[in-house]
Amino acid sequence: MIQLSPETPLDSLEWIPRPRQTALRRLGLLTLEDLLRHFPRRYEDRTRFDRFPDQASDTPVCLCGVVEKNSYRRFGGRAIFEVRLVEEGGGLLSGPLMCRWFNMPWVKNMVGQGDRLVVFGKPRVRSKQIAMEHPEFEVIEEGTSIHFERIVPIHAAGDGIPARVLREFIHRALESTDLSAIPALWRGEGKILPDVWRAVHFPETFAECEEARRQLVRDVFLGIQIVLCSRHTLAKNSGGVSRPGTGWIWEKIEAALPFQLTPSQREVIAEIAADMASPHRMNRLLQGDVGSGKTLVALRAMIQAHESGWQAALMAPTQILAEQHYLNFRRLLDPLGIPVVLRTSARKEGSGESDLFNPAKSTVPPLVVGTHALLFEGAEFEKLGLVVIDEQHKFGVLQRSRLIGRADAPDVLVMTATPIPRTITQTLYGDLDVSIIRERPAGRGAIVTALRDESKLPAIIEFLRGEIAAGRQAYIDYPLVEESEKLELKAATAEFEKWRQLLAPSTVGLVHGRLDAEAKESGP
Repeated sequence: MIQLSPETPLDSLEWIPRPRQTALRRLGLLTLEDLLRHFPRRYEDRTRFDRFPDQASDTPVCLCGVVEKNSYRRFGGRAIFEVRLVEEGGGLLSGPLMCRWFNMPWVKNMVGQGDRLVVFGKPRVRSKQIAMEHPEFEVIEEGTSIHFERIVPIHAAGDGIPARVLREFIHRALESTDLSAIPALWRGEGKILPDVWRAVHFPETFAECEEARRQLVRDVFLGIQIVLCSRHTLAKNSGGVSRPGTGWIWEKIEAALPFQLTPSQREVIAEIAADMASPHRMNRLLQGDVGSGKTLVALRAMIQAHESGWQAALMAPTQILAEQHYLNFRRLLDPLGIPVVLRTSARKEGSGESDLFNPAKSTVPPLVVGTHALLFEGAEFEKLGLVVIDEQHKFGVLQRSRLIGRADAPDVLVMTATPIPRTITQTLYGDLDVSIIRERPAGRGAIVTALRDESKLPAIIEFLRGEIAAGRQAYIDYPLVEESEKLELKAATAEFEKWRQLLAPSTVGLVHGRLDAEAKESGP
C-alpha cells in the first residue's frame, strides 16, 4: 500500500464519503495527521465485560447484550425509545437491563431487535428496574474485529459521525499514513515506543496505551516549550532601546515614603531596572497579591522611563482604578514638579503645564494614566518608552497590542493580582519574564475571607456598624446594577435603600459604572 504524507487532506481520500468529510471538518480534522492526533478519550476492554448489575451504581460499567425487545412511545411532547437488553449466557440469575433515550428518535433507526449491543453508562433504579438513561452505545456486527474482542478506543465523536465510524477511519489512516514523517521531538529519558501511534489508538494492553500516552504528552509539551522559547526570543529581539535612567528622582520619592520597601519589592525593581537598561525590549509579568505594592513598583519603572527621556503610560481596566492610580501618583510627584495626566472616556485631567490632550502645548507629559481610552484618538504619544498594563487579563489581545505594537517599541510591564501556577504562567505568558512579589509591606493586615448565609445578616450588620464606628469603610458589591427579568440576581439599585435603613444613621452611597464622573465625585 502506498504510504501517504501526514499532510494529505482528508477530502482527497476516496475511502471517506463526502458527508463524513463534512462532519470531520466540523470536528477540526482536515488532514491525516489531524485524524491521528484525535486521541481516544477512554478505552473499553471488550475482551471481557462487566456482569449485568443488580443494583444502582455511581461507577460507569461497560456491558454487552442482545436486544430482546424495543419500543418507541410518545408522552405529550416527549418521545422515549426503550430497549430491553439481556446478557448472553447470563443464566437465570442475570436480570435484564432497560436502556432509555429521551427525545432522540434517530436511535430507533440504529438499534433493532436481535442486535448485539455494547452500552456504557451508570446503572440506576427506575420503577424497580435496573436501567441506563442515555447510555453510550454501539451496535456490534459480525466480523468487525477492531470493534470487539480487544481493547477498543472510544474517540470523541459528534456532528453526525458515530464513534464506531471514526474508529474505522483512524484504523485506515494508520495503515495509509507514512508515520515516520510525523515529527517526533522527544529524544530524552523514558521508554520510546517505535509504533506509538498504533499503541495509542489500538493498544494490545492498557500498559501499552499508557506508555504511548506518556510518550506523546512528552512530545507535545516539548513542542510547546520550543514555541514558547521561540516567542520569547522574538520578543527580546523585536527592537529595543536602553533606558537606564539616573535614579535621582526615585531616590527623592523613596525618601518621602512613610514606609520601607520590602526585600521582595527591591528584588523585583532590580529585575525591571536591569531589563529597561538593556538594549533589548522588556516583556515582563509582575505578579503579586492585592496590597503587595505592585503599583509602587510600576511607578518606579515609569520614573526610570521618564529619567531616560521617554513617556510612560499605565492602562487600568476601570475608570475608578485609573483615577486611584492617578491621585496616588500626583501625591508623590506633584512636590517634584513631574506632570501626570489622566485619560478616561469620562475624564481628562492633568497636573503641571503639560497636557497630552492639548495640541497647542509644546511639551508632552511624561506620565499618563488611563483606561482603554488611551488606545483611541486624542491620546497620541510622541515618545512612548514604557507601557504598564494593570490587571492585563481584563483587556483583549488587540487592545493590548495597539499600545504595545508601536514603532518606538516600548518596554512592556503587565501586572496581575491573580495567582498563576508556574505551568500556566509558562503556557499563557511564555513570551514574558516573570517577577513575583512574595511578601506584603510591613503593617499590612491579613486578608480574611469568610462565607455567611442570610441567617447571619444581623451579626453582619452589627460587625459593619462596629467597623464604621471605628472610622473604616465598607463596600457591599452586587452583580447587577439594576434588576433583570432574565437573571435571578440581586441588583445594587434595588438593595441600596435597604442598606440605608439597616446602617442608619451612617451615610450610605451608591456607586456604579453607569454614573457620570460628576455624580461619582459628588458622593451620597
